[in-house]
Amino acid sequence: MKNLFIGKYLVIALCLLSVQSLIAKDIYLSVNGADTNNGLSESGAVATLTKALSLIEDGDNIRVSGIIDVSKEVSGIEGVAMPQMAFSIIGDSPSTSGFTGNGVTRIFNINSNDKETQYKNLSFINGAQNQTKGSAVFYPKFKICIYELYFQKQYCCIL
Repeated sequence: MKNLFIGKYLVIALCLLSVQSLIAKDIYLSVNGADTNNGLSESGAVATLTKALSLIEDGDNIRVSGIIDVSKEVSGIEGVAMPQMAFSIIGDSPSTSGFTGNGVTRIFNINSNDKETQYKNLSFINGAQNQTKGSAVFYPKFKICIYELYFQKQYCCIL
């Protein structure tokens, strides 16, 4: 009888742990962050999109605060490569949150992601000029949901 009682609580505990792992987590990205942080809170935000992307799993969210300069974290003009998973990048407002390429690089390079990505309340500013594949975002084949995005100073916004 005692073993049955303990067994029931063990099963309940395992179920709760399984449900917890299904909940998406938020990773915080801020111009005031540091890549030595874990990104799990606003006060512990990371500084680069590359670091934030390395911390997410399928279904997670990246919360953006400020205009992140991706030209400081990539070499060349291709932009930051997006992972092959479903995720969301969410800003507070397009007027205060987003990404810039400083005219040096494309902002995102999304290639062959068959899972849905979401981009919400963001600005894409000053991606590299003279891009035949889009100066802000390149996505030849993927699923995307876009909400409240602004493209500023873009040669070719999205192809």
